[in-house]
Amino acid sequence: SYASAYSLKSIETPSGGTIEVTLKSDQYAYVQNKRAMDIITITGAGSDKNASNVVGKELYSKNLLGKVTPNDFIYFKLQDPVSSDLSDADLKKLVKKKYFQNEDGSILKYLYFKSLVEVSGRFKPLPVEFNPIYTNEFEYVQGYSGIEDFGINTSMVSGGKYTHGYIQLKNVKLSEATGGKVSPISKAGWQFTRMYLPHIAYNKAPSMGDGGGLKHIAGQLSSVLGTIQDMTMGFNNKMASKDHSRYFNPNKTFIKLQNPRRAKYGGGHRVEKLVIKDNWKTISGSNNYNDAEYGQEYNYTIVKDGETISSGVAQAEPIIIQDASPYKWPDGPIEEVKNKLAPNDQLYQEGPFGQSFMPSASVAYSKITVKNLQYKNTVTVNATGHVDHYNYTAYDFPIKFKKTGLSAHFYSPKKSGASFLKSLIGLKSNSLEATQGFYIETNNMHGVKKGEKIFNESGDQISAVTYEYKREFFKDKSGNYILDENNRRIPTSELVNQVQTLDKDGIIRTENIGVELQAVIDSKYSSTTSETSGMNISSNSFTIPPIPAWLMSLIPKYSKSESAYKTLSFTKVVNRLGVLEKVVAEDLGSVVETKNVLYDRESGQVILTETQNQYDDPVFNFTYLASWVYKQMGPSYY
Repeated sequence: SYASAYSLKSIETPSGGTIEVTLKSDQYAYVQNKRAMDIITITGAGSDKNASNVVGKELYSKNLLGKVTPNDFIYFKLQDPVSSDLSDADLKKLVKKKYFQNEDGSILKYLYFKSLVEVSGRFKPLPVEFNPIYTNEFEYVQGYSGIEDFGINTSMVSGGKYTHGYIQLKNVKLSEATGGKVSPISKAGWQFTRMYLPHIAYNKAPSMGDGGGLKHIAGQLSSVLGTIQDMTMGFNNKMASKDHSRYFNPNKTFIKLQNPRRAKYGGGHRVEKLVIKDNWKTISGSNNYNDAEYGQEYNYTIVKDGETISSGVAQAEPIIIQDASPYKWPDGPIEEVKNKLAPNDQLYQEGPFGQSFMPSASVAYSKITVKNLQYKNTVTVNATGHVDHYNYTAYDFPIKFKKTGLSAHFYSPKKSGASFLKSLIGLKSNSLEATQGFYIETNNMHGVKKGEKIFNESGDQISAVTYEYKREFFKDKSGNYILDENNRRIPTSELVNQVQTLDKDGIIRTENIGVELQAVIDSKYSSTTSETSGMNISSNSFTIPPIPAWLMSLIPKYSKSESAYKTLSFTKVVNRLGVLEKVVAEDLGSVVETKNVLYDRESGQVILTETQNQYDDPVFNFTYLASWVYKQMGPSYY
């Protein structure tokens, strides 16, 4: 509703007419070639998928013996309520398609969460909303959880429609020693407390200035007892026994799911309708004349798998909502990522690497349908039906991220007589070396014109233009091209920049054009040398009757430790510019194809094109550059 703020809405023409522009917020269904995702709040947690209470604030419960039972179901409100007449199988299929299915048909493997958790264990829940006086006991913790199950909560019905869905989190081990299960959100809270709030996790004693000596001594004793308790029952068991991270605020707990409508709102705007009014009645000052309105309306949707979705594609999510990016996940499969519940700056990295090289957030539309407004006299015979404009987007040519595995080697002296002698006299040395490479490939194809089709009022195609860029095509294992139902090759997202070039000397070469390369090598080296020397002096006195005796020993002491750390990372950034290969024009059944054959080696300008005439004979058009004859009209290095 605020898309048109501070934007031009109306223009008064010199003739007295007006042009009115109706704007609408941008929408997109994809971020590059992945489905757009939403950050949504949950309503609560519970222990049953069909619970009637979906506002629970406990992450786990305990019996009289202190046994922990996780509330592993979390509930969220459906964006569009679902009819209660559907079968269980259809409900499962629907919620899967709307919220959990990736573009390639796979299912989300894990769930991102960010939750406001009570970490101190001193909070006692109130029968209503959380009391503000306890806000200092809450901290935001985030992490990733496996997904055990998902579906529709059939207990929540309103107006004959189900209103809530559920997600069953994959519980994690409470303790390696004693076993048991606990919610991953609780365990994330415990790890956050251990790493960043040690005064809560370990009962750290207050300083002398926080309450005097007695309070300090009591705190020290409490800290010692807490350490002993950690050793006997384990850190996680201790945290659970004291209700740490047991309660949370559902209204400030967020999860990341697929956008169910495939039409996520963006921050920009687009034209929805353009209306031209001649205001002839007002200009003429006579009631004998009527005003006329002309204009166009714009549609930005496509039909995919029987569903009408937005044709918008975003290059990236804005920085402020990077958590919603479908590319932001722990690096590597969930089974290989350790400590997924801990903050990312300590124990794991989130992809994609090289995010700083991604372009800014912008939305382009793969299809825009422009249709004239219906005339008041319902003219249809000579009216233009509509025009479909097609564009390439980041869905067709996504940004590529690749990296090598981390190659790390630890070096220490091999066991030998020399190394033994060095260790005997206190000489130690070791080093660690690590290397890794990164590759990022961007392109300029987002929003580039792909073609257009013109239809009459009856829906029959009149003419069309298609712009085809050089790219790779899918092949089978034998190297043969894979064909579609129309016997055409299926293109990939790989741009091809290899063309034939011609220089001023008439030499034809096969070269790459429109490729920009940047390479950055970051090398770091640090070393530490520690050297200690001294003298051990000891003396003893004794008596050899009747003579007293005294003995002194002087033993030299020396040690030296050397350590080195060497890293090298190689980052290669490639920016490819699309190369137009041919233009295909269709008009009332006639097809004319124009191919770009040769390019100028210096400027990249097309100098030779090939066109098929009406007799299917090739017609060539060659441009002879002036710089080939007059050096002054060419580059300065000619």
